Amino acid sequence: MSIHAQGPIRAVLFDFDGTLTRPGDLDFKALRAKLACPPGTPVLEFIGTLQGPEQVTALATLDHFEYAGAERAEANTGAESLISYLKAQKIPFGVASRNSRRSVHRSLENFEFLRESDFSVFIMRESPLPAKPDPAPVLWAAQQMQVRVEELLVVGDFVFDVEAGRRAGALTVWLTNGRPADFLEFSLAPHHSVETLSELEALIAELLLLRVSSRMQR
Repeated sequence: MSIHAQGPIRAVLFDFDGTLTRPGDLDFKALRAKLACPPGTPVLEFIGTLQGPEQVTALATLDHFEYAGAERAEANTGAESLISYLKAQKIPFGVASRNSRRSVHRSLENFEFLRESDFSVFIMRESPLPAKPDPAPVLWAAQQMQVRVEELLVVGDFVFDVEAGRRAGALTVWLTNGRPADFLEFSLAPHHSVETLSELEALIAELLLLRVSSRMQR
């Protein structure tokens, strides 16, 4: 799937779990059952409706499940190669996740090369910003990386990633991880979809050519 892109890119913002890490490390079905989270309600938003000790317990349960998944986490296929490519091209990149900083740090320990210090922007659940699908993390990331939001490529494996990017005015890519095209229903369709991060690397190379072309035309 591909919609005509608005133009070249100068920075990339990734989701983390299921994007830079392989999908399936976090058992969402078991988590939702443990929390008694109603169908169709996102976990964080459900926990936000709880109060007092009930919310504290739910947050502790979420933290336990996330950290257990982080211990099992592995770099997604093509992730480290893609990051090396972005570094070589001097393209700044960041991450915006609904996960906790603690769990993401633990996941990064399982990567061969990637560390928090590699990211220009590191937005986690504890960050003082509304969580995706709110566009605030995308807008803030663009500001921090000193690019216009329309020059930012937002990459993720879930509806919230695409919706946050589209609502902010960024270019968006849905990483399918091999799932069928109709696996998710988007209120705002992604500009592009790719099955793997290796395929994304090729797409980014094309978008970088657009940047070179736009410079030559000035």
